[in-house]
Amino acid sequence: FRKIMEELGGAFLKIGQLLSLRPDLVPQEYCEEFAKLQDAVPPFSSSQAKNILEKELGKKISSVFSSFNPEPIAAASIGQVHVGKLKNGKKVAVKIQRPNIGEELEADIDILEYLVKLFNHYHPQDIVDLEEAVEEFRKYTENELDFEKEAKNIETVYKNETENTRIKIPQVCWDYTTPKVIVMEYVEGRRLSQLLESHAKFNRKKIMNTTTLAVFSQIFEHGVFHR
Repeated sequence: FRKIMEELGGAFLKIGQLLSLRPDLVPQEYCEEFAKLQDAVPPFSSSQAKNILEKELGKKISSVFSSFNPEPIAAASIGQVHVGKLKNGKKVAVKIQRPNIGEELEADIDILEYLVKLFNHYHPQDIVDLEEAVEEFRKYTENELDFEKEAKNIETVYKNETENTRIKIPQVCWDYTTPKVIVMEYVEGRRLSQLLESHAKFNRKKIMNTTTLAVFSQIFEHGVFHR
């Protein structure tokens, strides 16, 4: 199923990602497999990434970056992330939107809407409003396609959490951020899942306490949540 979603791409990748977070809807082993769609999706070519980056910035990569790694460090449904270094020596993460992903998602959601109507016709039920769910999914993906909105959320959380010394929020480099590209401070780190798999010794209580309080602060104190 995970491979099918990878091959279909677009909205179907997003559905797999969402299902990976819903063990109440699908078995745990499916959640674990779908979780691979979060940042281990096959990347698009480095030449495409460079072309999109230069088109969005309106400049040659060499005029903005002193170094730029053409190989992505992570790839997901909407975009992929490269590592670079600005002319001022600052190491940055460069998130580049997949080519034509907007058109692909729109076509996929149109297909989903058709399938939902077909399903409702032959199998009417009142448990879940599937048409409303697809419409909500459409709004969610439209927002996610605008990287400037994402960057504004990052900046808002950064400002809200400046006094919290236990967490690190990357700064957005607005001079090089567009609706299809986000350039932000690169933060070294390891995924929590990687730490758990490696059986490394670390203060689990402190990490969970810090994470929980950070999420609560975003939701209940500031009303802006960014994962």
